[in-house]
Amino acid sequence: DRAEGRSTIGFEGSANDLAIWIQKRSWSKLRLFIGDLKDDSKRDTIVGLLSEKTQYVPILAPLLWETDGVIHCLIQEILSIFPKVRDSSLSETEADKVSNIITIFQYMAMNTDVRHLMLESKLHKCLLPLLTNTSQVKPLQYLRLSTLGFVGVLLRFQDDKIMTELIGCNLFPLCVNILKKDSMLAKTVAIRIIERLIYHQVGYAELYENKELFDHILDGINHFASSICSSLSTHLMVDGVVSDCDAQDFFKTKIQHDQICQDQIRILCHALKCYIRMTYCPGGAIAVFKDLPRSVNNVYKMASNDPKFKEFYSKLASRLRASSQVA
Repeated sequence: DRAEGRSTIGFEGSANDLAIWIQKRSWSKLRLFIGDLKDDSKRDTIVGLLSEKTQYVPILAPLLWETDGVIHCLIQEILSIFPKVRDSSLSETEADKVSNIITIFQYMAMNTDVRHLMLESKLHKCLLPLLTNTSQVKPLQYLRLSTLGFVGVLLRFQDDKIMTELIGCNLFPLCVNILKKDSMLAKTVAIRIIERLIYHQVGYAELYENKELFDHILDGINHFASSICSSLSTHLMVDGVVSDCDAQDFFKTKIQHDQICQDQIRILCHALKCYIRMTYCPGGAIAVFKDLPRSVNNVYKMASNDPKFKEFYSKLASRLRASSQVA
């Protein structure tokens, strides 16, 4: 139907029409379209369309936020799944629907005015509880990734109020829990969130003043670094893995292994940057020196030709050597 230009969402038009309405600023038609989000029979398809055409969402963000009842309906959809999140009984269809809503919120947050309104309304408090259950069933994995994506967009703008608000909602412990228990993809997003937090003055002050939080975060990063290094150590031993392949398969497999290694080394660099930042806290360098997984050093011996990894590892090593001499 959509290919033929006919309506698939209960209004006269298609995704192409939506683009034209936005281009021509046809606000009356756009208001009708957005107003249909309050209609239970149309909401899922409209949400699906907006989550696919994310380039339109920042433009529509003020209209989405200001249209009476729309945000309320979307939040109610999220709140309605909380019991199933707690007992891990959420279906893939339900997870897809809520993840699409979170994607819309994520792109709405790119609009400066709407982002501030979101913060004032405490919208994030409706989403952060979705990170608490680290069950590895696919619907919950998908939901956590969507929520982490929303948080990542908020943090991108380095706003003091946003940092303070999210830290006050236990974002640090939530991310540490993900570092310890979640999928590698979720861990990768979580370590980048922690990195952004502690490299901002608000997050760094929290880390600087709270020894218990410092230890908790360091423990989570150690878990993350160990898991990455374990995987890296396997992939860096390419010769042993592909020695029985013929020439064509050997090079194909080696290229795949090289790409995996590059990706994982890049991810490990985020952990190194977190370690470096933590060495500037009181007693931080000594704590990192004592707890740094040995596998990080082992990976350096095998991957020291990567310029970024070498840069961060050398800076960390320099900080740790200085602290050990003082101690």
